[in-house]
Amino acid sequence: MEVGASAVTFGVLAVQVANGIKKTWEFWESVKDAPEEVYSMITDLKSLETTFNEIAYDGCHTKDDATLTSALQNCSSKVEKLYADSILDSNQVSLNEGKAQEV
Repeated sequence: MEVGASAVTFGVLAVQVANGIKKTWEFWESVKDAPEEVYSMITDLKSLETTFNEIAYDGCHTKDDATLTSALQNCSSKVEKLYADSILDSNQVSLNEGKAQEV
């Protein structure tokens, strides 16, 4: 029973990472007139989302792996920071565009 519970936890963590990645690429996809690099990043993030969803599916059917769990926890915190930084960067771009229009 303990192995099953840890595998579910592992799977849930992978889903949380995938959801955070999705939230980040959806945010950037909504930005109008974004630089070309953003569209490249969105493609990469979509691929990562798919990968983490597959990890979640596999994680629910296999024994928990401490190394992968640690990696997922690290990814989770990085994705949260990426999303927070994305919002801040977007606000900075908006502010800079506003200044350019005023000049």
